[in-house]
Amino acid sequence: IRQRSSASVAKEMKEIFRVASTGDLQGALFRHELYRKTNDVPDWGVVKLSSVFLAHGHERESRSLLEQHYEETGGHHRLG
Repeated sequence: IRQRSSASVAKEMKEIFRVASTGDLQGALFRHELYRKTNDVPDWGVVKLSSVFLAHGHERESRSLLEQHYEETGGHHRLG
């Protein structure tokens, strides 16, 4: 089952952002990948995490997060 309440999704995404904000981008990416395998990650969560990577100068990883998410959700037309 790939659904959770919006409160638990927000809580997990907040924890992923907290890890990323400490500079542990690989740890945040690892948590995101684990979470993504069993849960639907909202667009806003991926966009925000992608922004954190971009702010730390990791443009390739930032774009990769978006591409992966949009390919899985059928939103690949959103990328320019």
